[in-house]
Amino acid sequence: MSIDDLINSALKERGGVLDAANLYALVGDTRTGELFVLNLQDFFIDNLEYFRNGEETWIILIGAYATEEAARVAIKTLNDEKPLGDGLIVSPEFHILLGNAKENKLFVLPLKEYYIGYLGLFLYKVDSGNVAISIFNTRDAAEDAIDMIRTLIMDERGNSII
Repeated sequence: MSIDDLINSALKERGGVLDAANLYALVGDTRTGELFVLNLQDFFIDNLEYFRNGEETWIILIGAYATEEAARVAIKTLNDEKPLGDGLIVSPEFHILLGNAKENKLFVLPLKEYYIGYLGLFLYKVDSGNVAISIFNTRDAAEDAIDMIRTLIMDERGNSII
């Protein structure tokens, strides 16, 4: 079992993590301005790998959706009055876990604030250097995940690398 598999398994076992297997991510490339739709769980897994390997990506999460269709409609309505469209997964309690590979840091933001801020970053083609790793139903659950990830990602001497 790989480190990423261990982390993903542990996140699910601890509870509080949003099951992203049947959800969809509207993502954007901050360099080109291109928008596309991916499976949300696959997106998070790729981002965890980028973070773990200290790599950067210009692909950012714009919104998480319950259906692929809702995510595709959001692409068409991005500049409308409701830019992220219907079907956006959001709740005042939801928080997103982010990682910055360059600074080797993990941190948590309210999901609603993330959406607003990262939509602006995408529209202005600004790279934050952060990757979205997972969405949680509470801030406490997201912060617990930071501790768990620090424990699981160790260097060969047994010291946490983050």
